[in-house]
Amino acid sequence: MEFLLAAAWCLWLTTWLSVSVAAQFSDKVGDRLPRARALGLIPLWTFFAPQPGMHDMHLLYRDKLPGGSTGEIRSVPITEDRRIRHAVWNPKKFRNKVLWDAIDSLTAQQSSLSRDGRDLRAIMLSSAYLTLIGLAMQMPRPSNAVSRQFIVGRDKSFGVGADRAVIFVSEFHGFPSGKNAR
Repeated sequence: MEFLLAAAWCLWLTTWLSVSVAAQFSDKVGDRLPRARALGLIPLWTFFAPQPGMHDMHLLYRDKLPGGSTGEIRSVPITEDRRIRHAVWNPKKFRNKVLWDAIDSLTAQQSSLSRDGRDLRAIMLSSAYLTLIGLAMQMPRPSNAVSRQFIVGRDKSFGVGADRAVIFVSEFHGFPSGKNAR
């Protein structure tokens, strides 16, 4: 019985690895398995050509103040200046990877919901949305802020000219009373 379980596990991993590698070279592979792609089971690596990552993503937030006005837009700090030791030891890289994966998942889910004509508010139940709002809610807030909204922005990393875009804007989410006010 253990042998059959191990063989089934190896078959599953081999299939998953094969599909993952094939999906890097053709969008058709991911299109044939839309649920697996939407759930993030088929990774998309964009480190190298033919489609390298050319944009930086930013998690931004703003607070709603009493009376309905909004505060200034601020950025959630994700990256730090590179040092030589980061080639070997960079524990904060995990947080940056979480941000990228959450943004990729959120945009894929948003596209899937739009394409299927479903209610876009369902995205608020996704792990990607909850991760991003969690990161934004951890940031210090003014004592009079009543709620917070996160914004996903993109800008061009390389090349000439500005290429900035707002990718996603969340709803405002209220703060638990008396917590994290500065």
